[in-house]
Amino acid sequence: MLYLQNNRIEGLPWYFPRLRGLTTLNISNNKFRALPPVVCTLEALADLDVSFNMISCLPDEIGRLSRPARLVVVGNQIASLPDEFRNLGALRKLDVRRNCITALGGAVTMLRNLEQLLADHNAVQGLEMALGPKLTTLDASHNEITQLSLVPGPLGRPYALTSLDVSHAKLSSLDDLALSHLSALRRLCISHNSIRAIPNSLGDLSQLEFLICSDNKLGSLPESIGKLQNLS
Repeated sequence: MLYLQNNRIEGLPWYFPRLRGLTTLNISNNKFRALPPVVCTLEALADLDVSFNMISCLPDEIGRLSRPARLVVVGNQIASLPDEFRNLGALRKLDVRRNCITALGGAVTMLRNLEQLLADHNAVQGLEMALGPKLTTLDASHNEITQLSLVPGPLGRPYALTSLDVSHAKLSSLDDLALSHLSALRRLCISHNSIRAIPNSLGDLSQLEFLICSDNKLGSLPESIGKLQNLS
């Protein structure tokens, strides 16, 4: 394990790949303008934190990392994720908060073991994606989202998502079909939008325990809310 956070480092030495057994690397809060290519040669790396630097893009070589279970890139200037992201098959937690990302989807949807996707405070405009089969937590709050739509779940089954946060966005409505695919939800936060009505498919969320829809333009609630016997 190597922790180098809170320094003024701008680069890593050429001999860094010799650290073949390194599993954890934290270079957050330094002066990196790009992810050092040598990081992508660390075959044993399972936990990488490059938060709070000045990184504007991630290299294609990041797809060479086969073992990372946790990748944190909070507080950089990243606008998109490379297609090679799909090769990060072991990734369970991806934290891309406070960047400039405009779209979620593509390579992210190919991460079959991803469980947590934290993407709040970005520039996402439309949340149109197929979620991975193991994703349970999605935080896309504080974005520019105007539309939320999902394709049917893996093999036609409902998604595993248990927590969805799309608060502080620009939603004016919720897609009826999208809600029907999220029957495992326990927490749904849609506050601080401009939503005028919640579709009746809300009643299909039989596991829902927390529903946060404050600060919208709702005139009434759907009758199906009476089905939500687990609301606490």
